[in-house]
Amino acid sequence: MIYLKALMSSFLRRTIQCLLFGMAICCPIAEAQTPTDPVGYITVRFVAGKKGAMAVPLANYYKILSSVTAAGADYVEYGRDLPLDLLGPAGNACLDVRSGPGAGQSLRVTGFSGRRVNFEAPALLPIAPGTEVGIRPNWTIGELIGSPPVAQIQQGSSAANADVLGLQDPATQTTREFFYMSGAGWREIGHEAEGDRSATAIPYRSSLQFFRRGGTDIDIELFGFIPMFYASSHWVRVWPGRNLLPTPFSP
Repeated sequence: MIYLKALMSSFLRRTIQCLLFGMAICCPIAEAQTPTDPVGYITVRFVAGKKGAMAVPLANYYKILSSVTAAGADYVEYGRDLPLDLLGPAGNACLDVRSGPGAGQSLRVTGFSGRRVNFEAPALLPIAPGTEVGIRPNWTIGELIGSPPVAQIQQGSSAANADVLGLQDPATQTTREFFYMSGAGWREIGHEAEGDRSATAIPYRSSLQFFRRGGTDIDIELFGFIPMFYASSHWVRVWPGRNLLPTPFSP
């Protein structure tokens, strides 16, 4: 069993931690703590010899989450300087609109400087000063799954004898596939000679696919909650044992 779980839910074992749609209180493989809040889960089973996909996008930590003081067609500004590591190891990030008429939008960050963050225009609905906006870096393959990966994921000398990870980017409608080459890192299929791809970004809302080459099934459990936008009082809690629809909730 591989566990992908939110920080607030915990079991005493090593895990990969992530959160369901929207919220970003997550971290990579870490030692879990005692449970502090009721949570629920979705179990995704990848059958040996077959391809499957995660039911929900996997989110990362917010580097900043507060109201913006200014906004334009392709930028927002905060009331304080932005952290230098805003884009994380992947070098790219996602902007989430968390309040106002445009709540629920996720836009790609194209750069930042000082207090300003630029994003890929246009936004579906304009962002106004006072809107709560969060910025979170995208995961990398190495951060989320490990390099080397967690023990249950099969390594191999080629894609023919290793588990294959597929990243389908909805923005470009393209799919890239990777496998962990024994002793040599994550390699992209068709570009193996170009070296380790552990730093490849997993853009938020990408479809994460998995082709299980190993001889046994793998169960991956996603722990956490699905937040609604606006105030946390409007979030939908996920209680133990209740499976959820794979579609994101929105107001």
